[in-house]
Amino acid sequence: MRRSISIVALLLIVGIAPIRAQLAVTSRISAESTSSYRPRYPGPDVLPLILLGVEARSTKLTVDVRTYVGADAVRVEGMGPLIGYGSDGVLIVRSDGTATWFDPVARTYFAAASMPDGLALKALAVTPQIKTKPEGPETLLGRRAAGTRTEISIKLPEDPEAFRTYHDDMLRRPVNLDDTSRVKSGSGLPGSSIPATMDMWLQLARVTRDMKIVARTWETTEFGADGLSAARAGALAAMSRTFALTSAGLPLRQIVQTSSSNGVGYRWETQVLSVTREAIPAERFEVPQGLALVRMPFNLNPK
Repeated sequence: MRRSISIVALLLIVGIAPIRAQLAVTSRISAESTSSYRPRYPGPDVLPLILLGVEARSTKLTVDVRTYVGADAVRVEGMGPLIGYGSDGVLIVRSDGTATWFDPVARTYFAAASMPDGLALKALAVTPQIKTKPEGPETLLGRRAAGTRTEISIKLPEDPEAFRTYHDDMLRRPVNLDDTSRVKSGSGLPGSSIPATMDMWLQLARVTRDMKIVARTWETTEFGADGLSAARAGALAAMSRTFALTSAGLPLRQIVQTSSSNGVGYRWETQVLSVTREAIPAERFEVPQGLALVRMPFNLNPK
């Protein structure tokens, strides 16, 4: 009788607070410049930051990223340096699309940049040419992963009307510029690192008028909606949103290569090392209390 009561009590507890194993993905991401050209000021390139969502420099970088998919949020650890943030940064992406970065060591947090789909292309006044075709499948982590090759061609205009508008905080607050401010060499609005003119943009960020992006992706649908959630919080997820690219599942490997007419290029490769199911406390998907709100960092100075 006592044993029966214990079993019933256990079933009630499980029914009230079920234990759900969360998807946990460990990835290794390498980023490097493929250019022989070395700029005078080796700061990050602005165009990949806007279009692909990752920071590009003339240095080589490798990071291990840990992604956890919860019931209504995704937690990403270790991705900060790829975006230009600190290595201790943690990203929390909620199911409604809102995202927050926090630093558990510095005890600070800030809201992640949010840009409506297509706004970056509109602000740059470009219409990309996109071609997608199947790539040969690969066997990764013992799973068959279907391959896709996407080629994106971008031609930047000489001096579009769009560059008469300065967008503070990554294109969120438009401020009109007069012609004098727009064409003056080295001009820019106070308190910001984004230059006001196409001329200065080209000097600082080494932006070329012609650019090509080739993305080769091998993904699996085995992990269903959890796999898609992990992919949407990845380092190059902004690229998919910018160019309206669709994903079928979790990429187990991805290679993104950019090239340009002036010889500037970058390469990012993501390799998934493991995919497991783990029981993770719900509070791990929340931003800790008591952190200080800070301004989103955006630094064009060399590291």
